[in-house]
Amino acid sequence: MDNEGLTVVHAIPGRIRLKVPQVRDSPLFANQIEQRLATIPGIQKVTINPLTSSVLVLYDTAVVASPESFQAFAEPLSALFPGVAVKDLETLQAMLTNGTSAVPPLATGVRAFFASLNAQVNTTTAGAADLKLLLPLALFALGIRSLLVSEKRISPTWYDFLWFALGTYFMLNPKPEERQP
Repeated sequence: MDNEGLTVVHAIPGRIRLKVPQVRDSPLFANQIEQRLATIPGIQKVTINPLTSSVLVLYDTAVVASPESFQAFAEPLSALFPGVAVKDLETLQAMLTNGTSAVPPLATGVRAFFASLNAQVNTTTAGAADLKLLLPLALFALGIRSLLVSEKRISPTWYDFLWFALGTYFMLNPKPEERQP
């Protein structure tokens, strides 16, 4: 969402970061934002950083999730940013209550492509392997090949592939207690 100088940079349940360029140039405007948002029920903390033009809002998700309390959150934003449309505020409400942020279509397409490719690999190997296993193995094999075949050391060297293989494996296969639900 980007409208009239207000940009939602990041939103997760309980926390939202807004980019407001006017905050950098106007301490009075920053103070208005802070005072108006701090009076809303459910808002726990408002932090404004004029150097980065960001406004960080910490809130109680149970309180802000209801339509009435969201309206209390949206009214100060509408007053401070008259050009913000109702559609944008609905998008903001979805971000606040669901913790979703706008994902660029390219990122969504890339994610969908690799999810589909991973499903095909998993089906082809009858569940024995997926990309989380095959990618580190391929990097490992390239490292060994580079070590055995190369006469001159070209970049990346064999140990680079081995480190990439090891790092990729542990990144893609976390311990069960580290996995997020």
